[in-house]
Amino acid sequence: MEERFAYGEINNKTYEKFSTKLKEERRSIRSKMEEVDFELSNPQEFFEYAVNVSRNLQQIWATEDYSIKSELQNLLFPEGIVYDRENDTYRTPKSNSIFSVILQVARVAEEAEKEKSIISDRLSNWVGPPGLEPGTT
Repeated sequence: MEERFAYGEINNKTYEKFSTKLKEERRSIRSKMEEVDFELSNPQEFFEYAVNVSRNLQQIWATEDYSIKSELQNLLFPEGIVYDRENDTYRTPKSNSIFSVILQVARVAEEAEKEKSIISDRLSNWVGPPGLEPGTT
């Protein structure tokens, strides 16, 4: 994000808005990671793996065997999945909080990308149509 700001891809207002939010989320995530009972040899690698898994949940579910699906289900919904006969629906009392964090980060990134697109659209209006360039001699 800092690089995009440095190259003028995003304006100061957008940078301040999202960088403050992202830095706070980073502090929150690191704080939660410190509360974990076990030591990770490479927490960054683990987080990247978790993000990769969360991006590919549908593909993993479609292609893996029963044991992997069972592990994935337990990872996503640690309290299980409950069937509600009255409404003929399934409920998930609790989902894994890491996926909520990943979703929040993805939303922030998506908002930043939309802002970039809006800025790009506005800037493209400053360019005249083809054929209006000054002649060369």
